Amino acid sequence: MRAKDIWDLILDGVTVLIAVGAAWKAFAEFKLSRIQRKEDLRWRQAESAKTIIDEWMDDKRAYNFCKMIEYDNRSFKNEEGEEFFTDTEFIKEALNDKDETTARSKREVDKRCIRDCCDSFLYYTEMMYQGREGNLYLLENLIFPLSYYLKRMQKKEIYGTVKEYASDNRYNGSVKLFGEILNKGC
Repeated sequence: MRAKDIWDLILDGVTVLIAVGAAWKAFAEFKLSRIQRKEDLRWRQAESAKTIIDEWMDDKRAYNFCKMIEYDNRSFKNEEGEEFFTDTEFIKEALNDKDETTARSKREVDKRCIRDCCDSFLYYTEMMYQGREGNLYLLENLIFPLSYYLKRMQKKEIYGTVKEYASDNRYNGSVKLFGEILNKGC
């Protein structure tokens, strides 16, 4: 074998090794890039979930409904600026009231206020469900504080009433989201 053939063989071997090394490096960088994109997506999903939860908590009516769920005998103001107090039975009564009455009695105005607060609460939970379905949020990003309020509803025995109210008013995504969160066991 001549020296030129040996050099050609060595150069061919080095070329193959360089090509294999470059392919390996490209594959490793692609894999790392994919992992980074996945982490970035999860981060954006978590940020989006935080944004919708912050908006939910900043909405006065939705937040008032959360307070109604949490405590009995809390003071609220109806649309006419009059103070009223809620308890579990009054919340149930307001949500079970199927008559869309225009009566202006204080009791009716107070019940409408409770329903308005519940509607706002359900609007945001519906948006959470729709966003999760569109891969904007992950379920684990929505669990807190939703699981807390759902468990409070169960403890106060108004979960069934809220769920029925949600179904009657076409907040079906909210009902599904509630079930998913409660089944998650958090």
